Parts: sequence; structure tokens; C-alpha cells
Amino acid sequence: MTKKVYFNHDGGVDDLVSLFLLLQMENVHLIGVSTIGADCYLEPSLSASVKIINRFSNEDIQVAPSYERGKNPFPKEWRMHAFFMDALPILNEPVKHVASNVSDKEAFEDIIQTLKRQSEKVTLLFTGPLTDLAKHYKKIHQSFSI
Repeated sequence: MTKKVYFNHDGGVDDLVSLFLLLQMENVHLIGVSTIGADCYLEPSLSASVKIINRFSNEDIQVAPSYERGKNPFPKEWRMHAFFMDALPILNEPVKHVASNVSDKEAFEDIIQTLKRQSEKVTLLFTGPLTDLAKHYKKIHQSFSI
């Protein structure tokens, strides 16, 4: 049985490798991806995520950016790793299938809209801060305070 998964990550090397592994799992149907600049810089994380999806999947999965800021972001040297991942030669070779791109929706909006379209349960996999989940929850439950 295939499990639907929405993946929100913070662009670290481990997160980008996790995205690749999720795309390889036969029992996982990745229905959404978003990234937040906490462990990384947002732009290279978005770019690397799109490249990984286009290189290793035939799915049309848009990557939603989160513009939330971490209270205690990782040091600059650590956050630079997303640039290294984005520059990997295998991710910069031409690909035949280019369906994925950066979404025009923010991460919390993408989470809300993606979940509303589903008729089955969805596993939410967050490997970074839960900021977008809290923002999603606050949006659908107006009385909730972050």
C-alpha cells in the first residue's frame, strides 16, 4: 500500500538526501515538498530540491518556499551547505523531464491546499522547524496562538 507524504525540510544536506530517498521509495507517494531557511539559505535549498525532483522523479511536484525566519539560525558556514548541494554536477546536467519548479504559494498555504485535496490520510514529515505546521494550524484554527 502506498503512503502519501508531504515533506517539509530545512535544506540541510541530510534533508536533501532524505528528499532523494523519499523519491526512491516504492511505498511512498510524495504529494508535496516545502523548504524553510533555518539550517540553510532558502534559495539554494529551493533550487536543489527542484533539481533533485526533476532528476530522480517523473512527478510534477512544486516546491513551496517558507519565508519564515528561524529565531536562532545555524551559523553561516553550516547554512552554506545548501549551495554545495545545489552545485553538485549530477544535479546540473540536462534532464529530459522538467515538470517541477518553485511554487508561487508559501509553504503553509501549500500544506493547507495540498491536504484539503486529499481523500486519504497523509503523513506529514517535518525534518526542520515546525513553524509552517504551526502557521498552517493557526490559519485553520483562528483561535490558536503561536
